[in-house]
Amino acid sequence: MTPETETTIPDGEFGFTWGATESLWYLLDSDGGLRGVSEDVVTMLRDLATGELSRDELPDNAATVLDRLIEQGYVRQNGPVERVVTPDDIRFWPRAALFLGLASVLVTVAASQIGSLPNSVSALTPFDIVTVVALTIVTILVHEGGHYVASRPYFDPSLQLSTMNGIIPVLTTKTHEAWILPRNVRRWISLAGPFVEVSFILSVVGATVGAAGWTLGLQLYVIGSVFRIAGSLCPLFHGDGYWLFVDTFGLVNVRKRGLEDFRERTISGPSAYIVVSYAFAGILISVSLISMLLRGPVGIAVAAVWGLVVLYAKRDRLPGAQLG
Repeated sequence: MTPETETTIPDGEFGFTWGATESLWYLLDSDGGLRGVSEDVVTMLRDLATGELSRDELPDNAATVLDRLIEQGYVRQNGPVERVVTPDDIRFWPRAALFLGLASVLVTVAASQIGSLPNSVSALTPFDIVTVVALTIVTILVHEGGHYVASRPYFDPSLQLSTMNGIIPVLTTKTHEAWILPRNVRRWISLAGPFVEVSFILSVVGATVGAAGWTLGLQLYVIGSVFRIAGSLCPLFHGDGYWLFVDTFGLVNVRKRGLEDFRERTISGPSAYIVVSYAFAGILISVSLISMLLRGPVGIAVAAVWGLVVLYAKRDRLPGAQLG
């Protein structure tokens, strides 16, 4: 889906497509690829397009930036300059409040079932295992569908298998173009997956319990779902919670800058985040695997979650790399 644009310079010495959202400025290539740049770069390109500035007048570093953008397809000689029309923002907090209300109901329902779990994993029947596996897979697809549907009015998202924190297998919704959207739209795309997931789980519980009552498989599915949703919303995982965190606080490239600082052995806030997040993922997996060997309700619930290939919902965006 091509973003809506308006022509600001019909016949420029240089042509390009640009946009701005909050403090982020960017360029688009002909294939819709996104490149984050500084406001100064966009100003320089506009001056070049109108003829107020010539390439010969550029300092060496600016000329290098221009040549690189031309080579990468973000700038072309002799063409129009177009600005991406930023979509209208939305109200986020009413949706967030409704989600918190639904999530509170789900947590209450899950907590009410913990005390009635058996003390041994051997109590699991084949039917219970099939119930947990089948419902979990469907729920993950519903979750990803929430991200997809929320993104679709603005751009074309895609799904693929990937890893979270470099360790955990995940089903990923690629939302590269989300950077061009207003902040509340980006946050809603992040929350839409957990929102429809919680709604779906409560619907399953209402329909199943109303018709046949609680089964062990359903209990484990509900309890495991709470842990899974909590994981997807935790900002230490590079998934929904991470993007909600960076969009809420206006942060850019925390993970990318953190990895760069870590490789260069530079102590910084982003590098500390990387160390803590990757360590957290490793510790959580270790504790979960150990818990699978234990008896009791907690061990059974964790075993039900980690006995599967864990498909935590994750979304990915382009890093928004900066050109000086």
